[in-house]
Amino acid sequence: MDFQPLIILGSSLDLSQVGKSKISELAPNITADNINLVGNKETASIGIDQIKEVILESSRSSLTGSVKAYIINEAHRLTEEAQSTLLKILEEPPADTIFVLTTNNLDLILPTVVSRCRVILDNNTDDAIDDLEEVGQLLGSEPFERLESTGEQIDVKEMITQTQKYLQSRLRAHSNNPEETRTCIESLVLVENSRQMIEANVAKDAVWESLLLSLPKISTNL
Repeated sequence: MDFQPLIILGSSLDLSQVGKSKISELAPNITADNINLVGNKETASIGIDQIKEVILESSRSSLTGSVKAYIINEAHRLTEEAQSTLLKILEEPPADTIFVLTTNNLDLILPTVVSRCRVILDNNTDDAIDDLEEVGQLLGSEPFERLESTGEQIDVKEMITQTQKYLQSRLRAHSNNPEETRTCIESLVLVENSRQMIEANVAKDAVWESLLLSLPKISTNL
């Protein structure tokens, strides 16, 4: 049986438990011994050597015919080299093997990795889109119209945070729509870049204006 790799996005302290629950839904008969947690919390990053071990082990386990799962917890800690190596196996996962990546920061994961996975938002941390109506209306307008619809006295950091939450909510609402998923992911990368620019003391107003003009128009139709 073939399983599409998953990314679980949320802010829970231990998303690995959410990953285990999702794995049990996909493979009800899987045993706890066949669910492997990757990523030692005592280290700052998850390196290429760990991913090579996962690839080697998963290739062997596919020969047994029993379902095996790998949870890469806090996948944003993967180094870029590790992500590039992981990409190869996400493109063509071994049969009867489930890969789950968990993260609270999708922007630190390569878009090419994200595009190979189905993104699922942790229900316990999902923000209702109705509560972010202002952001939805803003992103639903043409880029050149957005500058006129936002006031001068706004909290740029807060608006960036709200924009991120809105896009994450849309990811969950449209998780089965590849085009919508791709648009949201690309937009989230732009938002994160803007956040980093502000942290680097780039003028907030200039960053916000550039972001408004860069983000694509996103339909408010759910």
